[in-house]
Amino acid sequence: MEYTTAMTALIAEYPVEVIEKVTDPVHGIAAKLSFLPKIAQMKEALEAELEPYRKAWLAEYEKRKALPRYTPPKRTPEEIEEVRRIASSWSKQA
Repeated sequence: MEYTTAMTALIAEYPVEVIEKVTDPVHGIAAKLSFLPKIAQMKEALEAELEPYRKAWLAEYEKRKALPRYTPPKRTPEEIEEVRRIASSWSKQA
């Protein structure tokens, strides 16, 4: 695989925010190396920059997982019948 194709395929797997930080010419990987980065070096830099995002995503996931789940209200037979009646009147109009 050609270098440009391989690098593009690798970079495409990461969020834009991570790509922008890693490819920044002043603070990114280009400022730390004398030559073009190898694919492995770029992957390592992307993974390192992604880690804070992963931690934040995981924390948000755990927070949301701990929230009480929504349970729809129980409907009475009369309410269910009313919904069916309204729905059938819609289908007759169409």
